[in-house]
Amino acid sequence: MKSEAKYIVVGLGELLWDILPSGRQLGGAPANFAYMAALLGDRAIIASRVGDDTLGHETLQQLEQTSLDVSHVQLDAAHPTGTVRVELDDKDKPTYTIQEDVAWDHIEFTPDWQ
Repeated sequence: MKSEAKYIVVGLGELLWDILPSGRQLGGAPANFAYMAALLGDRAIIASRVGDDTLGHETLQQLEQTSLDVSHVQLDAAHPTGTVRVELDDKDKPTYTIQEDVAWDHIEFTPDWQ
């Protein structure tokens, strides 16, 4: 039986916390994409940056419980982990408040990433 080739999928970009009325949820489109690729059996890598803060460390702890490669997630001592606050109006229509100037805004392309 021939084994299927696995692809290497890199989710490059934001890695953040969605702050929902029901609680926090780890997110960011590139991270979500990498997670789904891993569920489908490919080797998935997240290339991003989180703050060297409580949320950043929680991010890494949560991701380490999955099959994702987080060796390319950088820690940023100067900028916080990204968040998006989601609020719902009386008709459940969401509004989003995106925190700016956060860790993933300062991703560094390093020789390791090549």
